[in-house]
Amino acid sequence: MVRLRNPALAALGSLLAAHNALSIVFAPILGTDRPFPAGGSIAVDQPPNYFFQGFSPPFPTNDGWIGYGAGTGDATKGAITFFAGKALGVSTSATVSAAKFQVVNSTGTYVIYSLSGVISLTASNTGTITAGGKFTGILRVVKLNAPGHEVLLDQYYANYPTGVSTDYEISGLITGILYFESLRVHENHRSKLQSPNFPSTTSLSYLTTKGYMYPAIGNIWNLCYDLPTITWHVLRTPDASCRASLVAGLEYEIAHLPAVAQPGDFYFFGGHVAMVSRLALIAEQVGRNDLVSPVVNYLESMFGYLFNSASTAVPAYETAWGGIINRAGYNNI
Repeated sequence: MVRLRNPALAALGSLLAAHNALSIVFAPILGTDRPFPAGGSIAVDQPPNYFFQGFSPPFPTNDGWIGYGAGTGDATKGAITFFAGKALGVSTSATVSAAKFQVVNSTGTYVIYSLSGVISLTASNTGTITAGGKFTGILRVVKLNAPGHEVLLDQYYANYPTGVSTDYEISGLITGILYFESLRVHENHRSKLQSPNFPSTTSLSYLTTKGYMYPAIGNIWNLCYDLPTITWHVLRTPDASCRASLVAGLEYEIAHLPAVAQPGDFYFFGGHVAMVSRLALIAEQVGRNDLVSPVVNYLESMFGYLFNSASTAVPAYETAWGGIINRAGYNNI
């Protein structure tokens, strides 16, 4: 049960409950079935390459994966100079049977682990690694940023996630706990993890756009957060001397909103929606609830275009990678 103890949030909760929206805000995601938006289905003209062959979308499209799954898939390709302890000269190759292989090329050092026992791999100085026959087991590949990281990787390489389950608990909208079952976490996660098992940060680390990720051992993680006390309104009520000017400006802006038109793209459409939505919040803040309805009606008309298949900018389900895109931009890679 969610209890609303903060007065302002309680008022928001009452508003949501009146519109049957409270369960939507706080309920878990009910399913991950393929959506059917107004734009139907379409495939981009740059589909995944052979890297994801045999699997079904959705596929990851972040920087960590795109170099493998898109284009030629040669994100780490370069002349291999060492393979499983063997030096490779120009136009040479080496065949090794093992369950662990260290590979050094021009982009760094990598480790290949076989979770299915000893296998035979042949590495060529030209940058390719091939198997001696058909392989149906499990391989794990990791970049070795520092020699000291290999100790922890060797210890836990056989542990890997095959799925994830999430849930949450909110206590009076003061604290929130995120539960998930899934070895690496961002620094902001480390500070919130309950009863963590953290190896030394020198034992393993990877730099991302959000900072370094460090190891955490476990498969059930509880993250506890102190929820913010902010509301949709400004924290400081506008001075009474400004109210008349605010109301006059608000009335003018709402009365002179441009005619609702079909959006030409998602980006500027989203910015316009945000601007118009703010007018309704300002009206509520200054006690002019009579001005809220025309703004809501305007927004409903705008959003109507996203559910009209005849619109120029309409969401579509992209079938090659999996996910929602602007249908008109399917070939804008």
